[in-house]
Amino acid sequence: MRSHQTTASATATYRQAIAFALCTLFLTGCLPRITRDNYHKHGISFRLEQEINASPDKVWDILGHQYADICQFVGLVDSSWAMTEDEIPDSPDFAVAPNAPIPGRWTDNELGKLREVLIDYSDQDRSFLFAAKGLPSRIYWASDRVTVHDVGGGKSMVSLEVNMVPGGILKLVSWRIKGKFKSGLKTFLKDLKHYAETDTISPRKAKKIAKAKKKNKKWRCPAIVPRVEETPLDSSPVSDESAQPPFVSAVTPQSEERNP
Repeated sequence: MRSHQTTASATATYRQAIAFALCTLFLTGCLPRITRDNYHKHGISFRLEQEINASPDKVWDILGHQYADICQFVGLVDSSWAMTEDEIPDSPDFAVAPNAPIPGRWTDNELGKLREVLIDYSDQDRSFLFAAKGLPSRIYWASDRVTVHDVGGGKSMVSLEVNMVPGGILKLVSWRIKGKFKSGLKTFLKDLKHYAETDTISPRKAKKIAKAKKKNKKWRCPAIVPRVEETPLDSSPVSDESAQPPFVSAVTPQSEERNP
């Protein structure tokens, strides 16, 4: 009797798994296919802004001229380093901007190792666009346009325009993906604001460094000097506006683990 019940339970579980798989395939197949023409309607696209009490030239120096050193001040990034030419993904969608100071950067964070290739760069406009490779394979394309605006009075406004193209089952949870990336980028903007305004790393970053030292973790940001102002974390809001930046291209990244 017990054997019969076990067999029946296993059969029911097997049937449920098949039903779930079929429903998933049906739903993802019925969802609109994302193309260049309908990207803004079905892809993930959002814009964030942060005002910073520092000159546009100073902020641009941090973001543009020191592009590979993002780990110096961003709490979410454990380490970062410049990408070499032979590490550029072999795809026209990752063609490096001719006037970019470096091809791109590697970042090591909670998402794993990412390559962020500079596909557009302008010192004059204080703006760059990078395409990311190394995200989950079902995110076909991800890019971020970063621009430093002069708002007068020695202040700056940094804007981020993010594009992502999820595929397969991820299309069903695109709202969760959007929320996760928004949260991480809002933290990035606050860390940047603190660093640009005070010339010190944020308490968030200092705690991350202290935690890593306890674990004897090696950092690839040797120049970090964890000086921290005796002030609380910045609580000024990061504005969130809907955006529809131009679609660049969609490419399916290959899953790979590559050491720099």
